Amino acid sequence: MKLMPWLVDDTIVCNSTVQSIASVGLLSAFILIVLWLKTYHRIASCSRSLKLGSNLSSEDAQGSDVQPRISVILPVKGVHARTRDHWHSQVSSTLGGKMEFIFVMESEEDPAYEAASTFKKSMEGSVSIKVVVAGLSYYSSQKIHNLLVGVAQCSSDSEYVLLLDDDAEMSSAILRDLVACLRNDPRVLVASGWPHEYVAPDCPRVSCAGYMLLGYRLLSYLGIASEHTKVLWGGCLLLRRADLVSPKVGILEAWRNSGYSDDMIVGGRAHRLGMFISIPPKAILPARLDPSYSVARHWNYVRRQMFVLDTYADKHDRNVNLFLLVVVSIGGLVFSCLNMQVFAVFSFLSLVCRLAYPEARSAMVERLSTQWSNSPACGLVYAPPEALLLVSIFMCTCAFLCGLLAASGITGMCEKVSARPKSYTHRLNPLVYAVGTFLGLAAQCIMQASAACIALISNRVVWSGVHYVKKGGKVHEVWRTDSAGRLHTVPWHKSLEIHQKL
Repeated sequence: MKLMPWLVDDTIVCNSTVQSIASVGLLSAFILIVLWLKTYHRIASCSRSLKLGSNLSSEDAQGSDVQPRISVILPVKGVHARTRDHWHSQVSSTLGGKMEFIFVMESEEDPAYEAASTFKKSMEGSVSIKVVVAGLSYYSSQKIHNLLVGVAQCSSDSEYVLLLDDDAEMSSAILRDLVACLRNDPRVLVASGWPHEYVAPDCPRVSCAGYMLLGYRLLSYLGIASEHTKVLWGGCLLLRRADLVSPKVGILEAWRNSGYSDDMIVGGRAHRLGMFISIPPKAILPARLDPSYSVARHWNYVRRQMFVLDTYADKHDRNVNLFLLVVVSIGGLVFSCLNMQVFAVFSFLSLVCRLAYPEARSAMVERLSTQWSNSPACGLVYAPPEALLLVSIFMCTCAFLCGLLAASGITGMCEKVSARPKSYTHRLNPLVYAVGTFLGLAAQCIMQASAACIALISNRVVWSGVHYVKKGGKVHEVWRTDSAGRLHTVPWHKSLEIHQKL
């Protein structure tokens, strides 16, 4: 009863300022509908061709003698329950040509070293595997350092280099399409895969943070609405070896120059050179959502993602990243997506209250049935307040359902590419899943905007227990914890000199 006065009060709905703010949310809903439907259409079109048996590309018919040599670099740290399963899927994704897999970790004390060495022995004779210890980096992010060491270990006759995280499943169909992107269009600098967290059929529940991650991924699917995009994912990048090592392109030089984010640097080089980033529709790499995924883990993940946007290699990268950080991550999420959701929830509660109380219900029915032709002004529009509430609910619902449709299309694509039907489809209550994802998306918008604000004023972040300090868009200091629990560092230029001599 206490909620009734302000939820039923037409003053809020008919306020011009409120309507102006809400109109931004409605516009955002329309844009989201268009982009999510575009993503679904692109994925569904490819999925239909797979269903018709046209998933074999021309490379399959040409035989393994024409397949390119590919070096696959896997920067690894630690092991988890599905590490070996992912490694098997990655190693079995060969196209029939010569491939080498280079596992790079920071030290022999890393559990990944023993796991990779054991995996190498188990695969001996069937595929070329190298296990390389890179050492600790104090001049760049550890991942970039591992990648630099991995590139140095690549065979000189490799035509392509695949940079691959070890926490996602791979298939030959994905690799085939990535190679085709670079082969068929010389204007493409890098072909990228895209991550897709899925709720396994045997998963009993999804944590609060899990729903936030699903909401985060829902927004990320907007990035694959077209083949040539402005974004890419560092977990799966295929480049021509000639481009990767070319001083003209400058990827390795930017990495060595106190680089923090490998993928943002590669994307920046593509934009600067006027080349394309391509994401084929089949290049979706699924990763199982951990039921115990925690808010602390997710906060650290989002913090690192936003920290990345305040790192850059040159002035062009700085402007692009600043736009993504301020306009998209703060303005876009809060004033667009969250705005849309908040007004939709308010509209829903307001309509429920109006239906629950006889006086409000009768007034609403009368206005909706008799006042359309001669409705008094309600703020900026001439329509009953209830009509505005219904429009808000309708647009938000359509946008969210389009997002879920795009996600379901991507899940279906993963199942067809892997030839494992229903293996990526959850069995949770659909309503619970939808409501959880909706609330997770709202919470994600708040968390991501908060992390973006922190990235603008803070120069530190913790990644895998390592403290990174940025200055001028680059890694300025790297602090690690020794065996006694004390933080220590090495000047970045000395660290770089040591590794250049090795």
